[in-house]
Amino acid sequence: MNENNVIDHPSARGRLEQMVTTLSRHPDYRVLQKVPEPFAIIADEIPENGRVIAILDTETTGLDPQTDTIIELAILLAVVDRHGEIVGHLKPESWLQDPGQSLDPNIKMVTGLKDEDLFGQKINVDEATKMLQRADLILAHNAAFDAAFVERLLPQIKGKKWACSCAEIDWLALGFDGRSQGYLLTQTGWFSSAHRAASDVWSLLWLLQQRDIGANTLMKRLINAADRDTARIEATNAGFSRKDALRKRGYRWDAIRSVWWKNIDYEVLAEERDWLNTIGVASPKCRNETASERHRSPS
Repeated sequence: MNENNVIDHPSARGRLEQMVTTLSRHPDYRVLQKVPEPFAIIADEIPENGRVIAILDTETTGLDPQTDTIIELAILLAVVDRHGEIVGHLKPESWLQDPGQSLDPNIKMVTGLKDEDLFGQKINVDEATKMLQRADLILAHNAAFDAAFVERLLPQIKGKKWACSCAEIDWLALGFDGRSQGYLLTQTGWFSSAHRAASDVWSLLWLLQQRDIGANTLMKRLINAADRDTARIEATNAGFSRKDALRKRGYRWDAIRSVWWKNIDYEVLAEERDWLNTIGVASPKCRNETASERHRSPS
């Protein structure tokens, strides 16, 4: 009998569960459980006011969507009811893509992919497009990054609504530290050891099923955020000396437009303008953004 069989024996499993319960009750310990292997739950139908959600992740050759390419794409479709409860989902679908060049050593280290893994591989763009066209909303943990790459590869999905679980959930207000997906997952009591696109979309599904302090799913919180119109405010003509203050305030650098920006709710727009004025940015640009717009750089 191998080690795994010993651990999976009912008596051993019972002892493990007892130890987990004991440790979990002790203030000096935190117990993490491994995210289970992917499985499917088939929904009979889409509930009234429910939605089809696509959870997506990419691995790429670099950070520039204009010069770098996707080397792995994973998509998972889920059915969510009006309360944000996940009532059905498929297993992740994933594809590899040969970039036609050797990978940077850092990309190999981060993804675990090697040149030989990608040789001759090609993403099924027709299947990927069909999956995303079925979705009412596409979720990613860094939607601005993924949307730029995916819409270049799959131009037929341009204009779809996107949501960003990294930026559109106020993790700090919910008692979380940081915003990296793996760290957020551990703070809900789970962990995943893999860093590949399919594993990441499955882990994100698992994370978003967890509940906030109001007992709503994190998925519900994210959908609510995606449904709101927001204002994109740009700190135009902000000098170099303002960069630290802007970054601390939550602004991000748009390298294409050479401007610091962030999305905010309209309720705090006047306050944000006042703050920018105090650091010498007197005439910021503002524009309305929906879920179909806010995770793209304006043209």
